[in-house]
Amino acid sequence: MKRFFALVAALMVAAMLAGCGDSAATGEATAPATSEIAATAATTSGAETSEAPSSEEPSSEAASFKLSDTLNIGVLKGPTGIGMAALFDMADDGFNMQLFDSPDQVTAKLISGELDIAAVPSNLGSVLYNTTEGGVKALSVVCGSTLYLVSTTGEEISSVKDLEGKTIYASGQGGVPEYVLSYVLASENVTADVQWLASHADAMSTMLTAEGGAIAMLPEPNVTVAKSKSENAKVIMDLGAQWLEKSGSKLPMGIMVVRSELLESRADDIRTFLEAGAYSTEQVVSGAEGIYDKIAELGIVPAAGIAKAVVPSCDIMFLTGAETVREPLENFYKILFDFNPNAIGKSLPGDDYYTDLK
Repeated sequence: MKRFFALVAALMVAAMLAGCGDSAATGEATAPATSEIAATAATTSGAETSEAPSSEEPSSEAASFKLSDTLNIGVLKGPTGIGMAALFDMADDGFNMQLFDSPDQVTAKLISGELDIAAVPSNLGSVLYNTTEGGVKALSVVCGSTLYLVSTTGEEISSVKDLEGKTIYASGQGGVPEYVLSYVLASENVTADVQWLASHADAMSTMLTAEGGAIAMLPEPNVTVAKSKSENAKVIMDLGAQWLEKSGSKLPMGIMVVRSELLESRADDIRTFLEAGAYSTEQVVSGAEGIYDKIAELGIVPAAGIAKAVVPSCDIMFLTGAETVREPLENFYKILFDFNPNAIGKSLPGDDYYTDLK
């Protein structure tokens, strides 16, 4: 027991150093206030939104993915929970889905065995792997970038160089948002005055109330809320697109991890989970009948109209296979390691971190 609690304590310290302790640090969007929710729901439910492309009519018919025994699976409110929404209807097939507000609620449960699989910020996956000496490994990448620069100034910003000397309000210092913004600015030798606030909601509020307007780094659904509250709020830069252009690979912000022992003891069930996860992701991205209502019903986002509006901007995906997962993650970890080794648990994860179930 002493060894276990020492391990949990070490993990928590590493996670705090990496900035993984709350939604502001990891890029998972903080919940907007109730009044903001109502305003956004009213705006988005009747507004035209960009739909994810689909080559065929999405199916609303429930699929069956039967497990031999229950899998306890944790996801976060935000993009990782959105993509897995359809799995919440598969309890009879053995999927015990649990929704959490922040990554620190997931870590101890994963290590103790209360959770078998969990969605976590990408850098926390490496922290877990290093802290448990390989006891936790990556299964899939479930979402790319959800970070955008939003402006109410009306000023034309067409490139990173246009941010020179600008003030940017942001949240997530010490975590992935800071590293992403710093990397994008450094790639063009740009110096900006970044004002770090406690939450994404604070950054949004400061931008909306600033005299003469301001610039903020926001994730979804805060971007959609900001645009609903001010006609002057415009997305001026997709930081995920900038990351791809500068680094040559997609920005992976959310992943699924699994306790390593299950890769051998329950390999077939893990394969079934991967099939079900891909199915759920397709249902969400294609806008299958009832899926937006399900996302709202679960409380992942506050309303179906918001879910419909934010899905196209959340870069939801479900990448599997060791080499497919390795390509964006390895590059991501190397960049974060250069900024702060503690952000990924002090060392790059080994080859066995990337799982490939044949």
